[in-house]
Amino acid sequence: MITDRTVLTAAHCLDLDVTRDPKYTKRPYIDPYLKVEAGDFTDIYSSKKTIEVIGHKVHPGYDFHTDRVRLDYDIGLIYLKKRPLNRSPIRLCTSKYAQYDINVIGMGMIDPISEAMPDVLQQVRLREHNTVDCAAKGHNYSGHPALKEKTQICLIGDSKDSCFKDSGGPAFPEITNTCLYGIVSRGGTRPQGTKDCGWDGSIGIGIYMRVSAFKNWIEENA
Repeated sequence: MITDRTVLTAAHCLDLDVTRDPKYTKRPYIDPYLKVEAGDFTDIYSSKKTIEVIGHKVHPGYDFHTDRVRLDYDIGLIYLKKRPLNRSPIRLCTSKYAQYDINVIGMGMIDPISEAMPDVLQQVRLREHNTVDCAAKGHNYSGHPALKEKTQICLIGDSKDSCFKDSGGPAFPEITNTCLYGIVSRGGTRPQGTKDCGWDGSIGIGIYMRVSAFKNWIEENA
């Protein structure tokens, strides 16, 4: 949440044509059954409240036809009908925090082999790497283009990573007055010959949208 009724996410989370199957009509689309749940997800037994979604917007640079070459604009907004109770928005980062641990939270897969999902919110601490280091450690997967450091962040962990279905989730530096640093764009990537999400004990590599690069667009549309 970046305002009382606005959620920042990844643009591809709002894309119908995730299969790239030619039989689908390639067009911007939001699932009419999309919902947002508010509550304490660190507690499996806490009550959750569904909040109605009334609209969305994706960055104009994101191309639903060819997102494999436009990953540097993978960011979007979801508008809620009402403000979730007892929830406060997070401020947007305006600086780089490469010298700090970066926390990533989500409820994506915890085992990419069995596709097991968690019951409660998960957290992992990762470190930021520059374009050269990211490429050297194996980020060149599925034909996707190289990291664009101006708009993307490469976070790497030893035997840990964000994973599938963590997309759109937040990354934030471990500082006192924390801020939203990144949005999960491609979690669960892997160097050649290793398993997803650092699952086999090797490094995990994730690509995140750099929030500060989109601050003006976010604030104009939030």
